[in-house]
Order: sequence, then C-alpha cells, then structure tokens
Amino acid sequence: MLRAPAWLDGPALLRGSVALAPGWLLYALTGRALLLSGGLLTIALLIGVERCQRSLLLLLVHALLLGLSIAAFFAVETSAPLFVLLCSLYGFLSLWIARLGARWASVGSFTFIPALYFSFELHAAGSTLAQGLAVLAVGLPLAVGSVLLATVVLPPRGWRFGWRRWPLEPDQRRRLGRQALGRALAVLVTAVAVSLWHPPFGQWVIWSSASVATGEVVAARHKGLNRLVGALVGLPAGALLALLLPPSPPLHALGIGLT
Repeated sequence: MLRAPAWLDGPALLRGSVALAPGWLLYALTGRALLLSGGLLTIALLIGVERCQRSLLLLLVHALLLGLSIAAFFAVETSAPLFVLLCSLYGFLSLWIARLGARWASVGSFTFIPALYFSFELHAAGSTLAQGLAVLAVGLPLAVGSVLLATVVLPPRGWRFGWRRWPLEPDQRRRLGRQALGRALAVLVTAVAVSLWHPPFGQWVIWSSASVATGEVVAARHKGLNRLVGALVGLPAGALLALLLPPSPPLHALGIGLT
C-alpha cells in the first residue's frame, strides 16, 4: 500500500484545494483574472487559522490587516526610504506578534508575505491605487468565504468566535524581542539592496532574509540550508514546468496558492 511522504500533509493540501475552488469557479464563469489573484489571500488566511486557531474573529481581523498592509506597501513602494522602513517594521512585527503565543507567528508571517508579494504584483500590472483597492474589495471577502467553506466541509470543523492567547514567560519575551530586532535588521538590509539594484522578484529576496533571520544561529543555519536546497531544486523544476505548460492565469494562480 502506497503511503504519502511524511512531509506531505494530505488533509491540509485538500483543504487548500477546496478553498481555492470558488475563485477558480468564478473565474471560469466570468473570465475575470482578478478573481484568481485572491488565491494567495485565501491561502494566507487559511494558514492563519490552521496554524494558530479556528477563530472567526481572528479570520476577520487577519483579513482586515492583510488588506491594510497590501494598501500600505502599494502606497509606499515608489518611495525607497518609506518602503525600506515599512519592510523593516513588518519584519519586526511579524515575529513580535508571537508574544501572544508561538502559534501567532504564522499570522504575522502570512500577513507580511502576501502583502509584500501582492503589492509588487499590483505595481507590475500597472494598477492604480483605486484599481488595487477594487481587487481587494472582491478578493478579501471571497478569501474569507472560501476559508470558511473549506474548514466547514472538511474536518476538523471546530470553530470559536473569540481568540486565545498563550502568553510567554519574561525570559521568552526578552528572547523574542531580540529575535524580532534581528529579523527587522535583516529585512532592512535586503530591502535597501532591493531598492538600490531592483533585482527581479525582489520581494522574495526580502522575505527570504526574514525567514532565515530567526535570531538563533542553529535555526538560521538550518533555514538557510533549506532555502538553498529549495532554490537549487525549485528553480530548475519551475523553469521546466514553465517550458512544458502553456501560459495560463489559472495555472499561475494555482501554483502560487499551493506553494
């Protein structure tokens, strides 16, 4: 009997696929590509409730924070100093939020990642701020509804309205503060580099530095090695798929969401 690899979470992958389905269906019916853009928002919100807690209030607040963060990054992206400062601030806050409990770090990370990526995508598409807000006005409610659908249809189905906190001990809070400052500094350096040299897909350079900068040498080495292996394996695989598959907005959106 074949078994899935240990690293493959089949139920989570299934919930992610179900959560992406409404956007795909509406795209098929209307042909509006912006409905596919919401896939990243959907997966970010789904990860927030899956890794932190099944809280309706958390889901709604996370969606609100995500929308405000995307608008903020979009507004400052043309101003290098403001962009660098905002990236550094989010690098700090994405880890500092874990003062509410270690599980909350996922909410911070998956506000920073999609906000940074989505704002870059909107700028690359030549969108105005009004057009970007219109995308969010459709994408965020669709994302919230899709997450609720996936987590009601598939187990586990336990939800509560309010959220829980798991306060840290004083020593843990101090260590977390140092780690958050370390991440903020790493993000600051890479954001400055991206602003000066404008490399392709610079948003991933910034986020990679935040992911590796944990404030702990052993963990940083481990994550850095994972990033290196992922790049060495993922880049050739992605390039091969790009050559084999036809250009397609749905395939592009599915790849972003499931990744």
